[in-house]
Amino acid sequence: IAGQRGRPLPPGCAGLGLVSEAEKMDLLASADVFVAPHRARESFGIVVLEAMASGVPVVAADLDPFVDLLGPSAPGEPAAGSLFPTGDPQALARSVIGVLRRPDPARTALARQRARRYDWSTVGAAVLTVYRAAVAGGGVAPDRRDAG
Repeated sequence: IAGQRGRPLPPGCAGLGLVSEAEKMDLLASADVFVAPHRARESFGIVVLEAMASGVPVVAADLDPFVDLLGPSAPGEPAAGSLFPTGDPQALARSVIGVLRRPDPARTALARQRARRYDWSTVGAAVLTVYRAAVAGGGVAPDRRDAG
């Protein structure tokens, strides 16, 4: 388990502490499953996005940012990962066991594809377009309801 330690780990688990970016990429590349058991404090879900981009199957709590990244994009479309109810350790265990017993390469490929939407080669170009429009005076006027 990589990351800051907050609580004692269960038997059979090894704590790695904080890891470098290179170590993180190596860990993701070698993992059978990435688990995000967060209970709160996620504004976007970069940890899930990094796991999706690496090609490791993802199991995550059903926090809104994780649902936005992993859940179906539209009704009837497949999910890009496995979600479980936040704070439910039995559901987490069932999700992890399910992913390990039934690998789904199509789901993992979908997760990688979705992660590309957030790559800086895509996001950066969109941000530049907005900045250029604003500098050229072509910016969009703010919605009056947003004014404080």
